[in-house]
Amino acid sequence: MRYTSFSVHQVQARKGKPWQAKLNYKDPITGKRKQLSKYMEGATGKREAQRLAQEWMDEMNKKAEEINAPETSMTVSDVVWKHLKYQLTTGALEQSTYDKQEYNFAKYVEPYLGQYIFKDLDRVAIMDWHTTLSAMGYAQSTIHNAYAIINKVYDYYVSIEEIPKNPFDTVKVPFVKGIRITHMTAKQMEKFVVAMYATFEPTDPKYAGFFLPFYAPLRRGEVCGLRWRDIDFERNLITVSSAIGMKNGGTYTKQPKNKASARTFPMVPQLSKILKERYDAINPEPNWFVVGNEEEHWNPCGLGNAFSKFCRDNELVDAYGKTLHLHALRHNFATVGMRSDIDLSALSLMLGHTNRATTLDIYGDANEHSKLLAAEQLGKTFKKEADMKIEYDEELDAMPEPKSI
Repeated sequence: MRYTSFSVHQVQARKGKPWQAKLNYKDPITGKRKQLSKYMEGATGKREAQRLAQEWMDEMNKKAEEINAPETSMTVSDVVWKHLKYQLTTGALEQSTYDKQEYNFAKYVEPYLGQYIFKDLDRVAIMDWHTTLSAMGYAQSTIHNAYAIINKVYDYYVSIEEIPKNPFDTVKVPFVKGIRITHMTAKQMEKFVVAMYATFEPTDPKYAGFFLPFYAPLRRGEVCGLRWRDIDFERNLITVSSAIGMKNGGTYTKQPKNKASARTFPMVPQLSKILKERYDAINPEPNWFVVGNEEEHWNPCGLGNAFSKFCRDNELVDAYGKTLHLHALRHNFATVGMRSDIDLSALSLMLGHTNRATTLDIYGDANEHSKLLAAEQLGKTFKKEADMKIEYDEELDAMPEPKSI
């Protein structure tokens, strides 16, 4: 992979705002054009930002060259660790994603395949690894996630022609059952709202922290990263411009999950009222976090744990009888949106999906209401066809018998 060019611009084009550089490159696996962005700390003008961007691009290309040619003696562990760390330093992986992949590789792959020479790994070794994990009782989804990490590394080195083929291409991908998207019934949603008002005052961070993903499809990191300057009460808009990520037990501020996740959309009246109540109760500065205390944001894991305790205490469950978890509120919002038959593009934008197809892939099966309406309409059409057949038969019966010649 090589970075071919860069561009610089000033954030919001205002004096004192930082300069940001973007490196352009083509993904060697997908062939898609992509960008990598970074703030040019210390740049006082465009010329200085361009100089720093050039140095950054040169540094990134040097790192890319170092990782592109695995030595003959390098093991699977050597190459995968090197590749994961490279993706982290280049921004291709978020710290939280890197931590998960690091854990999965260390636990489920390295003890079994790590010692093999990277270029010599074969189909038999991979099948033995899969069989071993299955015999140990690991779920196929767990094996699938581990498989995806190492398979992607091999795909990368095939794409840059450092190895002739990917040995994982000859092995069947571990089967994973479709994930059942959780949602709440109307009575369960009503019970949730009643419990919220009975338990929390507007001064409590949980008041906004739990209502936000219920009335707006925010991920937990987006909830924690939301500041009051992101809430526009005059135009009734909410903007997602940053999120809080998890890193080695601590937290860090990051950009939203992807380009589509940085979004602005209207608030439903219920959420606008709730946030206004909290705003009036605590009288915050614009840079304060909505869910937190002044400059201190809430840890996403802490927010999720507090929500789970609240749901257990109030016996709040989803449509399948399982105790609610925080992300279930986002799924529920999407499911309600699908049932409401609102414009799919608008719903996709609010969810922060890259396109409508993603929304349909995840939540299409949850739209039972639309399916019922479709079946009802089909039934009317079929009935119409059947009625036409009856009328036709009646007309035939009413016609006189033809005379014999």
